[in-house]
Amino acid sequence: MFREGWRTQLKGAMREREVVAVVRGFMAEWSRQEIASLPPGAWPSRIASSADVISHSVVLAGLHARFEGAPARLKFVQEMLLFFTQAAVRVVRLREEAAAADCPAGERRKARGTAKRRRKGARGSAPVELRQRRREPAWR
Repeated sequence: MFREGWRTQLKGAMREREVVAVVRGFMAEWSRQEIASLPPGAWPSRIASSADVISHSVVLAGLHARFEGAPARLKFVQEMLLFFTQAAVRVVRLREEAAAADCPAGERRKARGTAKRRRKGARGSAPVELRQRRREPAWR
């Protein structure tokens, strides 16, 4: 059984504690048989905070990478991994939004511009600052 509606609920979460509540709701939909089919460690012992959500997404990624069980059981691991990854991403985005809100507007623009310059330079060419210095013809 694939649980529906959780992605919309995660997108609608405006605080980290709301993400944790969505995670708990998702977990409440699992039957005892589905939980029993998961490999050891796949079912979280507790989800009390957003840090638990992030750390369990990492645990699930490792379990998925090393999974050696039956394909029928793999789908449950994949469902857990997908959900917890999305929940962890939502937590990180909420933290980024909170940090940006705490940062003065001018500083945000400056930080955004610096990140863009770094990204452009990281594609196999020199950073923007070096490329700008090189614009003078070499023959001068």
